[in-house]
Formats: sequence, structure tokens, C-alpha cells
Amino acid sequence: MTVVPLPIQTPRLSSKLFNVTLFSEIAESHTKTYTIHELYAAGELSVVYGAPGTAKSAVLGDQCCHVAAGMPWFGREVRTGAVLYIAAERHQLVKRRFTAFRLHHQIEEALPIAVLDGFFDFFSGPEHAHEIVALGRDLQELTGHPVVQVVIDTKTRAMGAADPNSDKDIAALIANVGLIQASLSEAHITIVDHVPHGQPDRMKGSGALAGAADASYLIAKDGDGIRRITIGSKPPNDGPDELDLTFRLESVVVGETPTGKPVEAPVVIQTNAPPRAMATATTKAPRIAAHDSIVLTAINYVLDNGTSVLAPPMPGVTPKTRAVSKADVKARAIASGLANDDETPEAIKKRFNRSVEKLIDMRKVRQEGPLIWTIQGDGTTGTHP
Repeated sequence: MTVVPLPIQTPRLSSKLFNVTLFSEIAESHTKTYTIHELYAAGELSVVYGAPGTAKSAVLGDQCCHVAAGMPWFGREVRTGAVLYIAAERHQLVKRRFTAFRLHHQIEEALPIAVLDGFFDFFSGPEHAHEIVALGRDLQELTGHPVVQVVIDTKTRAMGAADPNSDKDIAALIANVGLIQASLSEAHITIVDHVPHGQPDRMKGSGALAGAADASYLIAKDGDGIRRITIGSKPPNDGPDELDLTFRLESVVVGETPTGKPVEAPVVIQTNAPPRAMATATTKAPRIAAHDSIVLTAINYVLDNGTSVLAPPMPGVTPKTRAVSKADVKARAIASGLANDDETPEAIKKRFNRSVEKLIDMRKVRQEGPLIWTIQGDGTTGTHP
């Protein structure tokens, strides 16, 4: 009699709280599902930020409509699906923009988009995040499409009474976004954010959101009505290192007032404006390293939340520029992860000073004695309120 051995059973692990995948259960290859090719991926988080008037929300609305309609966006393929647009501010304008898109592109079918307005609080607890998940599942059942994009417009208006400058409060927002991601796993989530006064290239408030994001995109005006979409502080995972999309806004009449005056809303029109002058290979500034980014974020955090003084009156320094103590910046950087637990104070000091030197060489910051402050893109120093 021949004895046939039983097949080896792979041990199982189960958890009431977490999903568990053993190494033996991981497929040989994994594909990445994009909502917008190379820019927005399922299960990831991005931030779109810029100064007031740069058309951040108009761009997000345009993206949502292209995704819901299955239309390529700026030449990039999209995954057709349902969209939840959380209009925490100016919801009527958001709806008018969608109407303008429908009229401009002559869309006749009902797109799978739901606009939510009201008071949103993704800080105090998970109640509102659970409600978003429930609405997303209802939208999927109603339209027959999976939710592939969720927009939170804006960060500040979605945080209730939280302090957007607080790492702890931003962590609560991120936790609730993670709850939505875990439940609507096919969706990409985008948060709309602002920039601080005098600092047009970084997100406003705590740097914790920039650290948690999988990608960030900066929108800025470029003169003659042209606006540009470029990569912000966080390039997309597995995506391009450089991006330069240009567009203009065109008004569409969507109705009229009781007195007969036309009511207009903008649509996004792709343009072929000349690209910005790129640095040559020999002069191109290096990508900012992780430790250097922590120090730069710490400088901005102390400028926004700590004690600051007027920077010394020097050539190239804009009047009323605020500066902060290097000691305060160092303490903030260490609290934000600059140092490892087993490092000596001397090793931490050397790492901090090296980062400051790199930021000076990259013309990100300027230092005079014990004071340090940030530099704007044009080489002059800006102000902090």
C-alpha cells in the first residue's frame, strides 16, 4: 500500500483589527491601479496646494469630471469610476463648475459624482469618516461604479475645531483619512490645501500632512492667465519626477440671476504654454534629502508657531522678514524625527548642522549668527505673519 502524503497547509493568521498577509501568500508580482495614470493611485493620498486664486478647486473638479466620464485628463488615461467631492467650502460654486463642465463638454449622461456639503469634522472622532464610507458604498450601489476618487476641499474646513499647525491634530485628520482609505480601498483621496503668506511653495501649517501624503502637486499662476501644475514637495510614488501641465480658465454661462444677469463658472482648458526654463544637468539643484526636509519643515513650523524676531537688515533681505533661533529649530527637528534613539548628542548636532549647510547651499534658507530664516524662489527672503 502506497501512502500519499497530505499537502502542506499554509498556516493562517487572523486578526479582529488588521488584515494579515503571510509572505507565502504574496503574489509574485503586484500591479498598481491608477485613477489618473502615474499621478493618482488607488489606496493612496495626495495633496493639491497653492495660493488663493490659482484654481486649485477648479482643477480638482475638472479631474473628478474626467474620471467620472472616463475621459483622459491632460492626455493621461483615467480609471472610470464614481467620485465623492467633499465641498467643505463654496459648495455652490463647486456645483456650478460641474454644470459648466457638462455644458462645455456636452455631457448628456448622468456622471457618477456626488457633492457633499455641510459641516465636516475629521478631527474629533471617526463619526464623519464612517459617514463618508457609508455614502461611498451607497454611491457605488446606486451607480454601479466603484468609488475611485475622494476629494476633501479644503483641509482647514474639514478639521472642525482642530489646529492645522499642530502635528497631533493633523495626525487625527490622517487617521480618519486612513479609515476612509481602508474601507473604500479602490479610491484615491486628494486633500486641497493652502500655502502660508509669503511662502508660495509649501503647504500651510504642520508638515505632518506632507509626510503622510504619497504625492503632492503645486498649482501656481504663471502670468497672462496661464496656470501651471507641477510636482510639490512629494513626487508621486512610481510616478514622474517632473511635471509641467499648463491651463487657462474659460467662463461658461450656467444660468442667470433673478434680474437677468448671466451666472458664469469656469472650466479648465489645457494649453501648450512653453515649459519653464529647466536648470542644466550641471546646475540643477539636488532633490532635498529626508533629514534636510525635516529641518526645513522645522524652520517653517517655528516661524509659524514659535518665537520669531526681525531678520538682520542685510542685502537681499526683504523688510520685516522674520527669523527664528537655530536652537528652537534644532529642538523641533529632533522632535520630528531627525535623530535616532541611540545617537549621541554630538552625532545629532553634526547631522543638524550638515542639513542647515545643505539648505543654505540650495538657497532654501539663510543664516546669520544664531538666527535662521527661509528664502523665496527669487533669492530674496520673504515674510511670515
